[in-house]
Amino acid sequence: MNQKAYSVLVIDDDELIRYGLVHVLKCSACCSGADGAVSLQEAAKMLDAVVFDIVMVKFELVKNNAQVFQERLRAPHPNTKFLLLLEEDEDFWDAIEFECEGCVIRHLPAYQLDVALRAIGEGYAWIGPVLSRYLLKRGGLNRLRAVSAIKPIPNDKLSSLSNREREILYLLSEAFTGNEIADKLSISKQTVKLHISNCIKKLGVQDRSQAVAVFLRSKSTYGDGVLS
Repeated sequence: MNQKAYSVLVIDDDELIRYGLVHVLKCSACCSGADGAVSLQEAAKMLDAVVFDIVMVKFELVKNNAQVFQERLRAPHPNTKFLLLLEEDEDFWDAIEFECEGCVIRHLPAYQLDVALRAIGEGYAWIGPVLSRYLLKRGGLNRLRAVSAIKPIPNDKLSSLSNREREILYLLSEAFTGNEIADKLSISKQTVKLHISNCIKKLGVQDRSQAVAVFLRSKSTYGDGVLS
C-alpha cells in the first residue's frame, strides 16, 4: 500500500541548513515537494499562494516574531501542521506555548526527519528522540505534568494582578524575553523580574512557565477580559 507523501516548507535563516533540509526532503519518499523560505514574512507570502501540508520552522524565528507567526502563518492556514526546529533542549518549554504539532532538535539526522513528518502528517504529535530522552532523564515529565495540569482560574484571581503584571504576562505569552520586556516598557530588568516573581506568588504557581500557562488558559476561557 502506498503511503501518503506531504508537501513541506522549510523556514530557516541559515542558508546551509535550509538548503540541506530541502534537498533531503526532495529525496524522501514521504515528501511530495519541498521549498524553503528565509523568514516568516517570506513564508507567509508563499503559504498564501501555495498549500503546504507541513511547515518546518526554526524556533528562534517563531520566538522572536510570535505575532507574525500566529497571525500570518498559523491563523490563516488551520490545516497546515507545524514542526518547530529547536536549537537546545531547554527551548522545549518555550516551544510548547505555541501548541504546534511537533518539536525536534534542529540538527536532526535525516532518517528521523522522515519519521517526524510521517507522524505529524498522519495527525500525531511528535517530540524527537533527543527531546524525549531529555524529558525522561532530567525530570521533565514531572514539569510537563505540572504545566498541563493547571486549570483555568477565575477572573477574580487574575484581578489580584496589577495592570503591569498582566501586561508582562501577556508579553511573556507572546515570547518576549525579560530583556525585551524591559526595553519595551522602559523599565529595568530587575523590575521585570520582580513583577514576574509577584505574578508567580499571586497565582500560586512554581515558575514563569506555569504563570504564562495559567494566563493563556484563562485568556482562552474568559477572552480578553483577563487583560482589563
